[in-house]
Order: sequence, then structure tokens, then C-alpha cells
Amino acid sequence: MLIWPITVDFFTTLNVGLQCDLLESTVAHCSRLLLQLNHCKMGMLSALVRGLVRGADRMAEFTSKRGPRTFYKSRGARPTGVLTSSRKFIPVQAMIPEFVVPNLEGFNLKPYVSYKTPSGTEQPMTPEMLFNQVVAPQIERDIEEGVFNEENLEKYGLEKTQEGKLFKMHPRNFVR
Repeated sequence: MLIWPITVDFFTTLNVGLQCDLLESTVAHCSRLLLQLNHCKMGMLSALVRGLVRGADRMAEFTSKRGPRTFYKSRGARPTGVLTSSRKFIPVQAMIPEFVVPNLEGFNLKPYVSYKTPSGTEQPMTPEMLFNQVVAPQIERDIEEGVFNEENLEKYGLEKTQEGKLFKMHPRNFVR
């Protein structure tokens, strides 16, 4: 016979005799143990014994697969405020995500392209093709009119320097 002291409240301690030897631990003995522990006010100990009887690891850490619906650990959600020392949540406007959606009035393209559409026949756009289609006709027109100036290339979208640009377009043999 194994005697376990069980504290019911701060001042009272009960000695409960449990007959659960390792060789004779059956469901009947463990159910008696549960009945004895349920009469006591020991939630932790009864939960521990219930976990052992049911054969599951009830003391394991919660994961997003095991926890209740309100458990959002490691799902990528960030808090939208701060928690003070008095456990009060204060929302911070700068931490709340804001979605900016462009105005799509008059936008004719469809958002979905079917897989059944035939593949395109045009070649991908190269910088030379872009120059020939956009800038070259403007330069030819200005040469015919006699107003072309080599010093004023900004008129055609060309820039003298690349300062302040996010991506610098260097010549192929430029040493960085």
C-alpha cells in the first residue's frame, strides 16, 4: 500500500492510501484513484493522473495544431499594440497594417488568364527594342524639324547621371 499526502487546502493534509502497484495497476485501480482525487480540491494532481490514465501527453507544450481556437502561436500574426505592466493592451495605430488598393475604374484587363490560351508569339522586350519604339521616332522627328539638340536628352527620357536612382545601370566594363 502506498500512502500519498494530499493537501486539500492550506491547513489540512489528508493521507490517502492508494493501492496502485506497478504490477497491479489496472483501470479499476486508477478509476478509484480518480474518484479519491476528485473529492479533493487538487486540480493539478487529478489532471496529472487523468493524463497518465488516458495515455496522452497532456503536459506537452501547446502548438498551433494542439491548442484551442484562440491559440495563434507561429501563424505570422503580429500584435497591433503593446501590453503594459498592468496587463492592459494599448493599440498603436502605426502597428495596425493598412492595405492600399488602387482605383481600378476603367481598367480593362482581366485578373485571370486561362491555361487554355495559346502561348504568345512575340519576343520579349529588349532595351534596344524599347529605344527603337519609343525614343527613336521622337529623335527622328526632331532631326527632320531641325530642333534636335544633343545637350537636351532629358526631353526624351534619357538622363545624364544616375545619381539618386535605386538601381544603377553601369556599362558592361565598368569596375565597381
